[in-house]
Parts: sequence; structure tokens; C-alpha cells
Amino acid sequence: MNNTGESPGQRLPEVREAVHSAVDALSGMWHDIEANWEAVKKKEEHLYSVVQENRCLLAERESVLSRALSLQSREQCLQERQAEFEDRAQKKESELNQREHELEERMTKREAELNHLVQKHQAEFGKAVSPAGELSTSDVVVLNVGGTRFETTKHTLMAEPNSFFHGMVSSGVWQPDPDT
Repeated sequence: MNNTGESPGQRLPEVREAVHSAVDALSGMWHDIEANWEAVKKKEEHLYSVVQENRCLLAERESVLSRALSLQSREQCLQERQAEFEDRAQKKESELNQREHELEERMTKREAELNHLVQKHQAEFGKAVSPAGELSTSDVVVLNVGGTRFETTKHTLMAEPNSFFHGMVSSGVWQPDPDT
């Protein structure tokens, strides 16, 4: 007997019922634990796939950033080259403008020299020469050499004082036909 005055056999159905109740409760808890475990495993699998997807996205992002940096670097290089090209183009344009100005000055000087020479020639030879340096038609001589026509001037034919043509032109005997 125990302190309550009951025999151990009298309490056995209560104990059995308490044990069955505890086993049922433990069985329910075990079932809940298994269900939670399955849910945790599914969440873990989902998280693993999300982590893998995030890793892929990060790798792709790094690749895109790398390409963007490369393009940015190329763009900067192209901008630098364009600036260099524009500087060189401005320098060349300035040089060309300066050269054009120098050539215009030289041309003006040469025209003045030519006009001076024309005036000197007119004074010396008394022949009409246009201001542009063109000879009058009476100064042009056409030679037919073996069927080939050559044009020259009396001045050219008389350039060598001891030549055949100098003698012929200066003698006044030879009178070329101006129509041929």
C-alpha cells in the first residue's frame, strides 16, 4: 500500500491510461516533429535553390559590370582619341590657313614681278604682251616637223644667238604663215 491507502493494482488502470495518454501525446508530438522536419527540409531546399539562383544572378551582374567598365574604358579612350584628333585637326587647319596666306602673298608678289617683267619686255622689245603674260598671236610660231605640229615663240627660237632658228628669225627673211 502506498500513502493514499490504495494498492498498486488499483491504480494500474489509471497509470495505463496516463501512459497511453502520454504515448498518444508523444506520438502526436512525434508526428508534428516529422511534419515540421519535412517543412524545414522543403524550406531548406527552397533556400538552397534561391541561394543558387542568387549566386548565378551575382555572377551575371559581375559579368555585366565588367562589360560596362570595359565599355566605359573604351568610351573614355575614344573620347581622348577624339580630343587628340580635334586638336590635330585644328592645328592642321591653322597651318593650312597660314600656308594659304603665305601662298597668296607669294602669288601677289609674283604677279607684281610678272607685271614688272612685262613692262620691262615692252620697253625693251616694244611688243604687246598682255598683263597676264600672254603673248600676242604674232609671237607664236607653229612648226610642222615630219607631220607633227609644235608651237613655240619667236623668243624661244631666238634664245640661242648662234642657232639656225635665231639666224632665220632675226634675218627677217623667214615670214611664217600665221594661219597654220
